[in-house]
Amino acid sequence: MNQRTLMLVLLWVVTGLEVLTMGLAGATKFMNAEMWQGHFSSWGYPVWLVGVVGVVEIIGVVFLLIPRTALGAATGLIVLMIGALGTVLVVLLSAIVWLRLRLGRTPSS
Repeated sequence: MNQRTLMLVLLWVVTGLEVLTMGLAGATKFMNAEMWQGHFSSWGYPVWLVGVVGVVEIIGVVFLLIPRTALGAATGLIVLMIGALGTVLVVLLSAIVWLRLRLGRTPSS
């Protein structure tokens, strides 16, 4: 197997893993909508955004499988995941501040 073939196989394996994980993430937005709506609401987002994110995730993985649209799909999913990372960081930092305040420690101590 030459290097080009090996890289192509590796690319499709990584793409397949991404399709599975992101596809499942998108599907759970619909299969377990109440849970996700609760999460989105607690994060300050409107509940209708759950469906939008789920559709974007599912459409994104479909377009990942089409070589001509894969780069655009990957870019869109990266932007979506940057938004998710921002949410996680805000929630995590808020929890840390809340915990420090509950323990009687100020952020400067």
